[in-house]
Amino acid sequence: MKNIHTSTVAIIIATHNRLNYLPETLDSVLKQKLEDKYALSIVISDNSTNSDTEKYFSSNIYPNVTYTKRTPSVSMVEHFNIILKEIDTDFFMIFHDDDVMEENMVMKLLDHFTPSTVAVSSYAYRIINNKKITKKPVIDPRIPNPITTKKELLDCLVLGTGGPPFPGYLYRRVVSQIQLDSKYKIHFDAYFMIQILEYGSIFVIKDPLYYYRTHDGQDSFHCDIIGLSRLVNYTIKEGGYTRKYKPIVDWRLKIIYNELRVRLLKKDTPSITRILHFIKLCIASFNILLMGKIAIKYAQRKLTY
Repeated sequence: MKNIHTSTVAIIIATHNRLNYLPETLDSVLKQKLEDKYALSIVISDNSTNSDTEKYFSSNIYPNVTYTKRTPSVSMVEHFNIILKEIDTDFFMIFHDDDVMEENMVMKLLDHFTPSTVAVSSYAYRIINNKKITKKPVIDPRIPNPITTKKELLDCLVLGTGGPPFPGYLYRRVVSQIQLDSKYKIHFDAYFMIQILEYGSIFVIKDPLYYYRTHDGQDSFHCDIIGLSRLVNYTIKEGGYTRKYKPIVDWRLKIIYNELRVRLLKKDTPSITRILHFIKLCIASFNILLMGKIAIKYAQRKLTY
């Protein structure tokens, strides 16, 4: 007798103007093999501002893939919120259009769900600028496993250990009722993961199951000071930390360092107030090295003109 599917797993590939990467990503999803008790649903959610991806799917037929064009194009946070509202399957994953799954990734994630688990992810290898595949997994091994409380995840953020990249998570349907908060800008994913812990635990497989691509066109390569600062303030409030707690000082220092570095790279001279704030945090965290790095970049900037 043929087995009847008992659960459906949706893989939604959220895409935005990246037809150069999308076919490879889709091919890796199509190669996923699930046990008979699972049915696989694949959706392309196209939030592109051009028609390249739409033309591609009009001329390339994928029988097992549903293509959806978002018209008009919306912000990244709005796009993800629309996807979440449309979830009607037992499990789902919002995969990025430039990453690549290893064969059997989805099945391995499913195997690690328990009744109390609402999200499972894994380590990932990093592809740098579409060329070099590193052998160092994209994650810090010091994270607790499973993560069962918000405080555990907040500690990961504060200590800089973080967690797996956002696209590698497979979720139970229950978390789709969470809406992403646009005030955290490109750091909405961290806020989302914190809210997930109200519904159950997160498990991380300590084996790389996919390839996380990094390249200049990504949002993560931009310096989003406002969104990250709001995330820091939220973390301080929810975790009960003080602003003088050294890991918090170090985190804030790293944010300002990246802001100053990006401004100087763009040949935009930072304000004296911002530089003095940076120096104050360097002294508070005894981090003279970062102060020296910015001083050198600032001097180079001045000597250029």
